[in-house]
Amino acid sequence: MKHIKSRGKAQVWSLDFIVAVVFFAIALTMYFKYAGSIFNEDELDLEGLRIEAASISSGLLTPGYPQNWNESTVSRIGISDDGNNINPEKLQNFLALSSDYERTKKLFSVTNDFYILLRSNSTIIAQAGVNKSANLIATAEKIVLYNSTLSRLSVYSFGT
Repeated sequence: MKHIKSRGKAQVWSLDFIVAVVFFAIALTMYFKYAGSIFNEDELDLEGLRIEAASISSGLLTPGYPQNWNESTVSRIGISDDGNNINPEKLQNFLALSSDYERTKKLFSVTNDFYILLRSNSTIIAQAGVNKSANLIATAEKIVLYNSTLSRLSVYSFGT
């Protein structure tokens, strides 16, 4: 019986194939890691907007600080004395304060633009902030009482 000598060509081909598969796997892993982070970034931005909108709406439904604050004494904005019952005087103080948008933004401790809308049915009672279109928008809504009437307080937070 005759023995055939192996010249090792199959081994070289196997090594080339293994190296190519490893490089391909690394490239594929990097692609999916990068592509996944793009989608996660928008989700993180939207979650940040939701947190800011919720923070503003919750903060508005407090008395604020000091208790009887006005435009010159305010350190924390709040337009309610009793849970979801809006105090008309504090609402007017807030509307006067909101004409200085950057100061209002700083008092709310937010970085994104916001728009606040208080309405009863289709009637707008009050609005403050910047109403604009954006790629990402988060909304926080609360049902409140204003002058013994059920109303809706909507806070919009805008991203880029």
